Amino acid sequence: MIQEVQEEKKVRSIGMRVFVFLLALLLTFGLGACGEKETPPATDKTAQEESATEVVHLTIDASRYFESDKAKLSKDTVGADEKGFIFDEDFTLEKEQSISDLLFATKVDFVDAGGYISEIGGIGGGTTGEMSGWLYTVNGEMPSVSVNAYMLKAGDEVLFVYSNDGGADAGFTWE
Repeated sequence: MIQEVQEEKKVRSIGMRVFVFLLALLLTFGLGACGEKETPPATDKTAQEESATEVVHLTIDASRYFESDKAKLSKDTVGADEKGFIFDEDFTLEKEQSISDLLFATKVDFVDAGGYISEIGGIGGGTTGEMSGWLYTVNGEMPSVSVNAYMLKAGDEVLFVYSNDGGADAGFTWE
């Protein structure tokens, strides 16, 4: 009987050692993954910093219109500054936006004639001459698509310029 009790203690002791060993392995390797670093959730500051990089700039330049002797509207009527700019500000992109979306955000009145901006701030195409009207560039280049189709990217510089003669007075050449 004593021998049976000793064997039972021995089995328990071995079982306890195996249990402790397995528990140690589990704690070492199983919970080790819990110590891995996670990317912290974005704080308000981080989100603001990220959105600050999603900025585009829009300028609406009507200065050439006001230089024309055929101009009927004043800078005050149109809401232009002393340089003839109707608008000149940065925008933060909140989603995928077209140039047309950007114009809507300005609260400046404009007429979108199927993707061509025919009027901004009451200044319409053809008012100072047969070839007068609004042209636009993005990063200094004239896109080959309408304002509804051009999707903005962070850092884009959008310029609407009123031209009295098909763009020549604004430095545009047609090839």
